[in-house]
Amino acid sequence: MRPAGFCADECRQFISLMTNPLLLEAHFPEPPDITDAQPQSGVEGAEVTFGATVTGTEPFTYAWDFGGGATPNTSTEASPTVTLGSAGTYDASLTVTNDYGEDSFPFTLVVLGWIIETVDSAGWVGNTTSIALDSSDNPHITYSLSGDLKYAYLGP
Repeated sequence: MRPAGFCADECRQFISLMTNPLLLEAHFPEPPDITDAQPQSGVEGAEVTFGATVTGTEPFTYAWDFGGGATPNTSTEASPTVTLGSAGTYDASLTVTNDYGEDSFPFTLVVLGWIIETVDSAGWVGNTTSIALDSSDNPHITYSLSGDLKYAYLGP
Protein backbone atom coordinates (compact mmCIF):
# COMPACT_ATOMS: atom_id res chain seq x y z
CA MET A 1 0.00 0.00 0.00
CA ARG A 2 1.28 3.45 -0.87
CA PRO A 3 1.34 6.23 1.63
CA ALA A 4 -1.22 8.99 1.15
CA GLY A 5 -0.18 11.63 -1.35
CA PHE A 6 2.47 9.41 -2.98
CA CYS A 7 0.68 9.01 -6.27
CA ALA A 8 -0.46 12.60 -6.26
CA ASP A 9 3.12 13.96 -6.12
CA GLU A 10 4.45 11.40 -8.59
CA CYS A 11 1.53 11.99 -10.98
CA ARG A 12 1.95 15.78 -10.80
CA GLN A 13 5.60 15.42 -11.80
CA PHE A 14 4.68 13.12 -14.70
CA ILE A 15 1.92 15.47 -15.86
CA SER A 16 4.29 18.42 -15.62
CA LEU A 17 6.77 16.65 -17.87
CA MET A 18 4.03 15.80 -20.34
CA THR A 19 2.64 19.34 -20.54
CA ASN A 20 6.03 21.12 -20.47
CA PRO A 21 8.39 18.74 -22.24
CA LEU A 22 11.97 19.71 -22.56
CA LEU A 23 12.83 20.62 -26.13
CA LEU A 24 16.27 19.38 -26.93
CA GLU A 25 17.92 20.39 -30.16
CA ALA A 26 20.91 18.54 -31.47
CA HIS A 27 23.18 20.19 -34.01
CA PHE A 28 25.49 17.90 -35.89
CA PRO A 29 28.35 19.34 -37.92
CA GLU A 30 27.80 19.04 -41.67
CA PRO A 31 30.16 19.29 -44.62
CA PRO A 32 29.37 21.95 -47.23
CA ASP A 33 26.78 21.26 -49.91
CA ILE A 34 26.80 23.55 -52.98
CA THR A 35 23.49 23.59 -54.86
CA ASP A 36 24.09 26.53 -57.22
CA ALA A 37 26.62 29.06 -58.48
CA GLN A 38 25.65 32.16 -60.46
CA PRO A 39 26.00 33.75 -62.94
CA GLN A 40 27.06 31.14 -65.45
CA SER A 41 27.13 33.47 -68.45
CA GLY A 42 27.82 37.07 -69.37
CA VAL A 43 29.22 39.38 -72.05
CA GLU A 44 32.98 39.74 -72.59
CA GLY A 45 34.48 42.66 -70.71
CA ALA A 46 31.59 42.85 -68.24
CA GLU A 47 32.26 43.09 -64.53
CA VAL A 48 30.19 40.47 -62.68
CA THR A 49 29.88 39.29 -59.09
CA PHE A 50 29.61 35.54 -58.52
CA GLY A 51 27.77 33.92 -55.66
CA ALA A 52 26.82 30.44 -54.51
CA THR A 53 24.13 28.68 -52.51
CA VAL A 54 25.93 26.66 -49.84
CA THR A 55 24.59 24.84 -46.79
CA GLY A 56 26.51 23.12 -44.00
CA THR A 57 28.39 24.15 -40.90
CA GLU A 58 30.21 27.47 -41.16
CA PRO A 59 32.83 28.83 -41.46
CA PHE A 60 33.48 28.01 -45.13
CA THR A 61 36.56 28.44 -47.28
CA TYR A 62 35.92 29.22 -50.97
CA ALA A 63 38.05 28.39 -54.01
CA TRP A 64 36.69 29.71 -57.34
CA ASP A 65 38.38 28.76 -60.63
CA PHE A 66 36.98 30.47 -63.74
CA GLY A 67 38.88 28.24 -66.19
CA GLY A 68 40.59 31.16 -67.94
CA GLY A 69 37.33 32.99 -68.65
CA ALA A 70 37.78 35.86 -66.19
CA THR A 71 40.28 38.20 -64.57
CA PRO A 72 41.25 37.38 -61.94
CA ASN A 73 41.00 33.71 -62.89
CA THR A 74 40.79 32.45 -59.30
CA SER A 75 39.43 33.80 -56.03
CA THR A 76 39.06 32.78 -52.39
CA GLU A 77 36.25 35.26 -51.71
CA ALA A 78 32.69 34.06 -51.07
CA SER A 79 31.32 36.47 -53.73
CA PRO A 80 34.17 37.53 -56.02
CA THR A 81 33.84 40.33 -58.58
CA VAL A 82 35.68 39.58 -61.84
CA THR A 83 35.91 40.91 -65.38
CA LEU A 84 34.83 38.38 -68.00
CA GLY A 85 37.43 37.56 -70.65
CA SER A 86 37.21 36.66 -74.31
CA ALA A 87 34.13 35.06 -75.80
CA GLY A 88 34.06 31.29 -75.38
CA THR A 89 33.05 28.46 -73.07
CA TYR A 90 35.18 27.71 -70.03
CA ASP A 91 35.26 24.80 -67.56
CA ALA A 92 34.84 26.59 -64.23
CA SER A 93 34.36 25.30 -60.70
CA LEU A 94 33.77 26.23 -57.09
CA THR A 95 35.11 24.20 -54.18
CA VAL A 96 33.91 24.94 -50.65
CA THR A 97 35.52 23.41 -47.57
CA ASN A 98 34.92 23.46 -43.83
CA ASP A 99 36.24 21.44 -40.88
CA TYR A 100 33.93 18.55 -41.85
CA GLY A 101 34.60 18.10 -45.55
CA GLU A 102 34.36 19.72 -48.96
CA ASP A 103 32.09 19.94 -51.98
CA SER A 104 32.83 20.91 -55.57
CA PHE A 105 30.46 22.42 -58.10
CA PRO A 106 31.71 22.30 -61.72
CA PHE A 107 29.94 24.55 -64.21
CA THR A 108 30.39 25.88 -67.72
CA LEU A 109 31.07 29.61 -67.85
CA VAL A 110 29.78 30.99 -71.16
CA VAL A 111 31.23 34.35 -72.18
CA LEU A 112 29.37 35.95 -75.05
CA GLY A 113 31.00 38.33 -77.51
CA TRP A 114 30.30 39.79 -80.92
CA ILE A 115 30.97 37.32 -83.71
CA ILE A 116 31.31 39.03 -87.07
CA GLU A 117 31.09 37.13 -90.34
CA THR A 118 31.44 38.35 -93.89
CA VAL A 119 28.29 37.21 -95.66
CA ASP A 120 28.85 38.65 -99.12
CA SER A 121 31.78 40.52 -100.63
CA ALA A 122 30.93 40.28 -104.33
CA GLY A 123 29.33 43.26 -106.02
CA TRP A 124 27.17 45.93 -104.53
CA VAL A 125 25.79 44.85 -101.15
CA GLY A 126 23.91 47.97 -100.10
CA ASN A 127 24.62 50.60 -97.53
CA THR A 128 22.01 50.07 -94.85
CA THR A 129 22.20 48.68 -91.37
CA SER A 130 19.56 46.55 -89.74
CA ILE A 131 19.13 45.04 -86.30
CA ALA A 132 16.73 42.37 -85.09
CA LEU A 133 16.24 40.41 -81.88
CA ASP A 134 15.98 36.65 -81.97
CA SER A 135 13.57 34.61 -79.81
CA SER A 136 15.98 34.91 -76.84
CA ASP A 137 16.22 38.71 -77.21
CA ASN A 138 19.79 38.49 -78.52
CA PRO A 139 20.62 41.16 -81.12
CA HIS A 140 21.60 40.31 -84.70
CA ILE A 141 23.00 43.06 -86.91
CA THR A 142 23.73 43.29 -90.63
CA TYR A 143 25.74 46.15 -92.10
CA SER A 144 28.00 47.09 -94.98
CA LEU A 145 31.67 47.82 -94.37
CA SER A 146 34.11 48.59 -97.22
CA GLY A 147 31.84 46.91 -99.73
CA ASP A 148 31.40 43.72 -97.67
CA LEU A 149 28.10 42.65 -96.13
CA LYS A 150 28.72 41.79 -92.47
CA TYR A 151 26.57 39.85 -90.02
CA ALA A 152 27.20 40.24 -86.28
CA TYR A 153 25.65 38.45 -83.31
CA LEU A 154 26.44 37.56 -79.70
CA GLY A 155 27.91 34.12 -79.24
CA PRO A 156 30.52 32.16 -77.34
